[in-house]
This record gives sequence, C-alpha cells and structure tokens, in this order.
Amino acid sequence: MVQERKRDLENEINAEREAIGKKPFSYTDKIISKNIKESTTDKESGYYHRDNKEKGFMYLDHRSVDGKHNFIVDCFITPGNVHDSVPYVSRLTHIIETFHFNVNCVALDSEYYKKDILKFLEEKKIFSVIGYRRFHRHPDHKFFRYDSSRDCFMDTRTGEIYIYRNIDRQGYKQYRISDNSNKRILRRAIDADVYDRCRERRLSTFGKALYKRRKETIERSFADSKQNHGYRNFSHFRNRILFMCKLYVPYTVPSTSLVA
Repeated sequence: MVQERKRDLENEINAEREAIGKKPFSYTDKIISKNIKESTTDKESGYYHRDNKEKGFMYLDHRSVDGKHNFIVDCFITPGNVHDSVPYVSRLTHIIETFHFNVNCVALDSEYYKKDILKFLEEKKIFSVIGYRRFHRHPDHKFFRYDSSRDCFMDTRTGEIYIYRNIDRQGYKQYRISDNSNKRILRRAIDADVYDRCRERRLSTFGKALYKRRKETIERSFADSKQNHGYRNFSHFRNRILFMCKLYVPYTVPSTSLVA
C-alpha cells in the first residue's frame, strides 16, 4: 500500500512537471530495512503502539456500521501494527459488492485522512466527512490567501502576488514573486485541492450533522462490545482467523436484536 501511494505520487509529480515544461524526475526504489517486534507466541499479531494508549502485541478490529439502522455490516481483523487506513478501500468495496448497498455518504475519524481514500470516495461520488488532523504550520500562514482560479498566493499585508514557478521532488508546488526573487518560497502540496474539498465538506451543515452521528453508531457499537460482550484488552485466541470467527458472535447479537 505504501509503495502504491509512493508511485502514484511520483507519477503525478512528473505529469505536473511535463505540463509546465520541466524535465521529469528520475525516481528509484530504495530498500529500507527496519526492525519489527514479533511475538514468540502469536506470529500473526502485531506490536501496537500509539501515544497515550496501551502498548503490546494486539489485533485491530476494522468495523463498518450502517448509519441508518446501526447494523454492523463488516468486520476485518488485522495485526496491531497495520494502520487503520490500509484496509479501508478494500473493505468498502467488499461491502458494496457483497450487499449491493447504495453508499452515498460516510463519516470517518482522522486516521482515514489519506489522499487515496479521499480520491476513491470522490470517484465513487460518495460524500465523505473525515475528522480534522492538526498539522504544523508556519505562524505567518494566516497572512497568505490562495486563489484557486489563478493558482497563486497573495500576501494580505503587502498585496504581493506569489506565482507558481516549480514543483519539487516531494510534490510541493513552489510559489515566488519572481524567478530571481530572494524572498520566501511558498509551498503547496500537489494534492492540496483534494484536502480543500474535504475541509469544505466537513464544515458544511450536512457534514457537521453527519459526523455527529458517529457517536451514535460506530462509537456506540464499540462501546457496547466492550461493555456487554467482553471486548476488552485481550484475545482468547492466538490465531487471526480464529479471533475473527470468535468476534462474529458479538457482532451478530446486537444486529439481530435491532431486527427483532
């Protein structure tokens, strides 16, 4: 998944460079080695570590809940070291193809704030609301306004216009007053338009109402599993498939009770 995202970004960067008359970059795949902790008793589990949360060898539950009736429509178990966003596209595709649902909107937390997920949902014409992620910004960023129609920035203090001049290897467009200017260079990610549209949806009236439904659906579903079905901090099985089969029971019970 990471390599696919990297190649998509590289192709997008080179396409943009060719559009502005620049020479494409030559990218090479680097072999990166890293040490991964492995359990001696359960090889399929993964080491889970996040800020302010318990660390250890765990499994992660990727659950999808129907927003109208609060049915659990899908569950998928991965090792604890798999990011939440990795299986999302494949699981949503599985839900649509299996149940033939007419999915028109989704509400996700900030862990799913990824370009490939946003583009997939836009291609499927699915209205998405994703929680906000706070990024580090320069203190002066509030003084610069981006004009999408002209693809330029304006300094609101001086009225200076920063014009799009180049794009670097990391996929950031560079904006300067002129090619030979020694003043600061403003940068804007090549996929910033996707995130801008996501922000507009999140701040819309419908988007705010949709995101509030999360506490009544998916968050309530996890809370009920922990409170009523022993879904806490340990697993009774050491195999991912067995663990998934064990979870089908507490998933089925609340859904059938809603039908009854």
